[in-house]
Amino acid sequence: SGDTEAFKKSPFQAFAREVLQNSIDARATDEEPTVVEFMEFDINTNDVPGIDELRDSIRRCIEFWQHKPEYVLEYNGMLEVLNQPVIKCLRVSDYNTTGLIGVDSTNQVNNKFLALTKGTGVSEKTGSMAGGSKGVGKNAVFLMSSLRTAFYSTNANQDINGVAGSYKGS
Repeated sequence: SGDTEAFKKSPFQAFAREVLQNSIDARATDEEPTVVEFMEFDINTNDVPGIDELRDSIRRCIEFWQHKPEYVLEYNGMLEVLNQPVIKCLRVSDYNTTGLIGVDSTNQVNNKFLALTKGTGVSEKTGSMAGGSKGVGKNAVFLMSSLRTAFYSTNANQDINGVAGSYKGS
């Protein structure tokens, strides 16, 4: 998509920069540094959540874009990945952050979870040190995936209104 075009020249650099910037921007306290951990692991293909729906979506994309050979080539590559017994994954975890505030709400205002996972051209970052603008950087993550797929899971330390607590979501 057009949102990923800006990152295609140096996708690894863009990915690292965006992930680290998002974690730094979500720093929970000034007493401890934000820690970001990258871990590679394998998952059985059939254990991927929604794998049948993903396969079906890719097949429908091939059918829809049959007049664009470069798209069909990319989608066929995705199906090849899904035909392997195991898929290599990268998990990024951050610590001493607020988490993705808003997992417990469909409220669009100040919802960092929705801005990261579904927003287009929006940003919910606050503070004078917040990096990036308009939430386009999140698309760098999808270039790291041969399936153009990302899963998000979070433990937030407050609700969307700033009320302290522990909120989990995926």
